[in-house]
Amino acid sequence: MKNKCVKLASIVLMLMLVLTGCSLIEVDPVMQLEEDMAELKKNYSTVLASYDGGEITFADVAYQFDSEYSYISYLYSVYGYTMSQSDTESILQDVVESNMQTRAMLLHTDEMGVSLTDDEKQQCQTAADEAYKQAYDAAYEQADGETEELKLLQTEYTLTSQGQTMEVLLNQQEWTLLLDKMEEALGADITEIPDDDLQMILTEHAIEDEQTYSEDLASFESAMMDENTCVTWMPMGYRTVKHILVKADDALVTAVSDARTVLNTAVNELDALEDELDAATDDEADEDADVRSVSEIQADIDARNAEIEILTANVESAEAECIASVQDKLDEIYAKLDAGEEFDAVMAEYGEDPGMQSEPAMIRGYYVCADSTIWDTNFRDAAMDLENVGDYSATPVISTSGVHIIYYNSDVVGGQVQLEDVYDEFFPLALEDKREEHMDEVVKGWINELNPVYSVDKFITSQN
Repeated sequence: MKNKCVKLASIVLMLMLVLTGCSLIEVDPVMQLEEDMAELKKNYSTVLASYDGGEITFADVAYQFDSEYSYISYLYSVYGYTMSQSDTESILQDVVESNMQTRAMLLHTDEMGVSLTDDEKQQCQTAADEAYKQAYDAAYEQADGETEELKLLQTEYTLTSQGQTMEVLLNQQEWTLLLDKMEEALGADITEIPDDDLQMILTEHAIEDEQTYSEDLASFESAMMDENTCVTWMPMGYRTVKHILVKADDALVTAVSDARTVLNTAVNELDALEDELDAATDDEADEDADVRSVSEIQADIDARNAEIEILTANVESAEAECIASVQDKLDEIYAKLDAGEEFDAVMAEYGEDPGMQSEPAMIRGYYVCADSTIWDTNFRDAAMDLENVGDYSATPVISTSGVHIIYYNSDVVGGQVQLEDVYDEFFPLALEDKREEHMDEVVKGWINELNPVYSVDKFITSQN
């Protein structure tokens, strides 16, 4: 209980609640806790907003505020930040405005023909009962009172401080269901979108996509593998490829990868040595600089070149062994492709990449460009080396996944996509946007009709 009080104090410090009585009072702790409960309820009864026909108190939003504050303060702590008073005020203001919106919508349920059935009400009551029991059991477990009476009072205090009353939890269940129905009812008014409006919405989405994907090609490539994402702007320089993956023994694939890594390291070291040689032979080089002699550097370059020859042979040997292990299957695949069979048909028969066996990649392929980072570099480079649409790898390509035969499926036109090309995918998204826009406009009108007056800032200031 003591720990819970400390947490509460950090979450709603502006309330200046008398919390130490939770577990530290030695004389008549029951009486002290009852006094603390009275003080808590007094603070929680403070009005944060008023409107025609009602008001919103802290008690009405304590549960949501505690959840929002805890989540955001956790994110702050992850990045080394601390919550300020303005942050607290902003969270509380958002929570109160959300509550106001909910109340405005609920006042129009009859008008919109929205209600809960008896079964739905019972389901909400059951869910609220379960949520309250879980919260109660957790609070009771944390209570450290010496008597049962004190533990029960501590449990009640904890739940009240968190805003977890039965009324709040039941409202949460019922209101969530009613609001879902209200959104559906409001959205039902919008079923069509004029072509001009649809084109304008597409352009707006394309601007957002360009901002996102032009700086993050990996997210674009991932989005194109998600059938639930409609991309409305394409980066330049892309093509789509399909491939037939033939899996080889893991040990053989790993041997190729390891050999390539060692070779690449040696090549990078050679590059560094050649840069060092250039600097040492530069006519404008600093004569006082601590540099090695040209002969020493050249000796290292010669040694590294000799090593690279050996390492290159090691890579070729590892690749040959890997290819040989699946040569029979590769021969069958190439025989069918060379005979003119459709790549998709052969891929369906032999391919072992799950991505090529499901939508949307099975239809449109993987999106690859010279700067792609999500693909194995050997796969990417081989895909970009194909010259014409319809070409496929003349020799197998080995990546960390296995052995590939890659097919140049199509060129990708950069820039905003044409509406007709994405109509089926985009229209439902645009319709949802229009429905949300319509709902926001209607609900904003309902809220204005209530003439709300917010006092969150004055409330926080008064507690300091």
